[in-house]
Amino acid sequence: MALRTLRRRRLGGLLSVVHILVVLVARIAACARRRYSSCQSGSCQAASGLTIHSSRSRFAARLNSGVSAHTEILVSLLLLAAVLAQGAAASPAQEVTPICEIRGNPEQYLGKVVTVTAHYSTDSRHYEYLTDTGCSKGTLDIGFSVPERDKSVEAFEQAQRELCKRRGTPYLCVLEGAVTVRGEIAQTTGAHLQPDLTYLIVNLHSVTGWDFAGGR
Repeated sequence: MALRTLRRRRLGGLLSVVHILVVLVARIAACARRRYSSCQSGSCQAASGLTIHSSRSRFAARLNSGVSAHTEILVSLLLLAAVLAQGAAASPAQEVTPICEIRGNPEQYLGKVVTVTAHYSTDSRHYEYLTDTGCSKGTLDIGFSVPERDKSVEAFEQAQRELCKRRGTPYLCVLEGAVTVRGEIAQTTGAHLQPDLTYLIVNLHSVTGWDFAGGR
């Protein structure tokens, strides 16, 4: 729920930018139309010492210059709006794979990079895993640090450290919340005091969103 709210806020921000651009375009267009209508209605006054012909010629030049400037601004704003809209359309949220689907078909996902949205739990020392409540075995442990991980993983870990410090529990700190991560599904053995246990993990490449209970 928290991640959906975060996405809605980001989309709302983008729509607000597009709305502002549309309003600016409309105002510029209206201004250009008013200037053109003013000239057409004969309200252009001849300046002192100038013939009507020369006054109209100079006004027409100024009008054309103004319209050209407005046109350039209009085109620039329209292009910016198009780029923003195209960027939003070309960068949709990556398809999320449920943990239950991964756990139910491990051979299909081993070695593949997936995006997972789930409940995150850690005590910052002994355990760190993701949970999908949609099935009885919907657990996926966070794996190892790999070269593919980007700066978002460090930002995620730093956010945890800062939150634990604010709580006054910097060493053993229980955190839970909603996260969206992207990483490679792998397999390892020997965890949870069971040396023969084989289980699935996700080696994080990125963390695209998180919302800890009690503070982001």
